[in-house]
Amino acid sequence: MYKTIYTKYSNERAPRFSVMTMICQDENGKKLVRKKAASQAAGVHLEEIRRLYEELKNYYKGSGISINRCSGDDRCLELEFLEGHTYEAEVDHILLSKGPDAALEAIDKYLHMMIDDRKQIPFEESEELQQIFGEHPAFPPETMSLLLSDIDMIMANLILSGERRQTGIMGLLQKKTLIDYEWTFRFPIPIGYLKFRILHYYVERENYRQILKEKDIYGRFGITQNDRVTYLQMENVFQRYTEGEHVAVHNMYEDLTPGVCQTSIYTGRSKGHVQKGWLHLFWTNDGIHRIVDSYRTIFTDGEIQTVFPVPAGMKELRIDPGEEPCIVRIRSIRPVSRPDKKLQDRLFHHESDRHVQWKAETVIRSNGRRAGENLLVFDHHDPQIYVELSRNIEDAEGETVSGACSLEIAMEVLWLGQDVLEAVLRGADSSGELPEQNTEAVIEEQIITSKMWK
Repeated sequence: MYKTIYTKYSNERAPRFSVMTMICQDENGKKLVRKKAASQAAGVHLEEIRRLYEELKNYYKGSGISINRCSGDDRCLELEFLEGHTYEAEVDHILLSKGPDAALEAIDKYLHMMIDDRKQIPFEESEELQQIFGEHPAFPPETMSLLLSDIDMIMANLILSGERRQTGIMGLLQKKTLIDYEWTFRFPIPIGYLKFRILHYYVERENYRQILKEKDIYGRFGITQNDRVTYLQMENVFQRYTEGEHVAVHNMYEDLTPGVCQTSIYTGRSKGHVQKGWLHLFWTNDGIHRIVDSYRTIFTDGEIQTVFPVPAGMKELRIDPGEEPCIVRIRSIRPVSRPDKKLQDRLFHHESDRHVQWKAETVIRSNGRRAGENLLVFDHHDPQIYVELSRNIEDAEGETVSGACSLEIAMEVLWLGQDVLEAVLRGADSSGELPEQNTEAVIEEQIITSKMWK
């Protein structure tokens, strides 16, 4: 007997594409995914997904790419629930640990894996392309396409799983499975557009990936600036196609409001109002950050104070101090003898809890900008701080600790408005560094002189 433990509604689409996706689990912990129509008209779309599974399975046969198993009918589909991590996470790990050149090699491998040169055919215009992707400039005669085009084969939709690793730049896990293939078409679509979507939905979603633009990631894979304009226009028309006459909530904002200004981002704590943020901790022993190996909790008034029980063998801890542009002051990140009991019970059962100290300075890096020794400035919505642990811990006698310890994390987080951020960044010196004293002075000045304060 399966019970639903998670449901997602794709109801900001046209009724014929509106579905609900459920993760279900039985009494033994086995999981599967079910998709049901969220409107009477969506049954046809479910049946099309089932047919696409069979066609894609044959198309990728012998390629090393599996297709997420699908069965059912126009009332309900059942799909395999997959354990593992995405190719996108793999590329993130390479980008952060080995740099942009290695990440570009990994992306190149992905493009060749998913868009096989041997299966390419000359592109031809069609009524279907015009109907779904709109009018566009004529494509060059040498433009190529595929017999079957899954336009959503972005790196977040390829799941890597299994125990054995292959040799190569990424050390990919053995099994590679394509998911979310509902937007697959049988008419010719320019390969350049498929590549554009793969690159666009990787680079543009996270601020720290923007460094790949400095390496001309689009040009490297044959996409010119004019191509990007054309493909983005096609993408916008496609999104409208999926929405039909339905107006998604996220498209209403500019029509409904002249804008808002959150006064608390200037004044910090305000009387009668408690600021809250999400603290998200990820731990890893292989450089891949997975939701299953993470802990999320709320912190208030910009104060982070917790003691994290570190499991034996953990090499890195990622700290996400919220989801807004901010400045973070690190007060301490150090081992202590007493962990947070609630958090410890939630995560691990320690065989020992030894008093430890740092053998050397903590190795800390981030996707923000340093402003002195203890301040980090994040001018984007995905602040991340990385703490490397593996080689830095010893006990009181100077011997390396191989078991678990506990890590005290104490930080202050100040959420900032765009005006404050811009003023802070203007304070950078000729080398691009942000002096700590200057940064603090700018923040204080902006708070006092802001219209909101007055």
